[in-house]
Amino acid sequence: MRNGLLVWVHPLRDTLEATMLQEWKKLCEQRGVILVAPKAGNAGVWGANEVELVKDLTQHFRETYSIDPARIAIHGYATSGFFAAQVAFKYRDHFRAVLLAGAPLR
Repeated sequence: MRNGLLVWVHPLRDTLEATMLQEWKKLCEQRGVILVAPKAGNAGVWGANEVELVKDLTQHFRETYSIDPARIAIHGYATSGFFAAQVAFKYRDHFRAVLLAGAPLR
């Protein structure tokens, strides 16, 4: 069975690591999903140059693990929603879904 891949894009200046691991761990195990949570470099703020980083990280996981290309999603929360959408829309061939929570698109 091939795994799904969920890329978690943390809100600005707060990775929410413990919270997200607690919330997603059981569900990911049940559904065969690998959770990837890159961290923004510059003081916890996502920059335009990190769009490529997230795409490259996703590609690395696709090449390293048995990932179903139809089960790759990116998830943005609050202030990271715009960045997650930007990555997903730019690389539509990599992501099949974009999940936004508390992050309306303008």
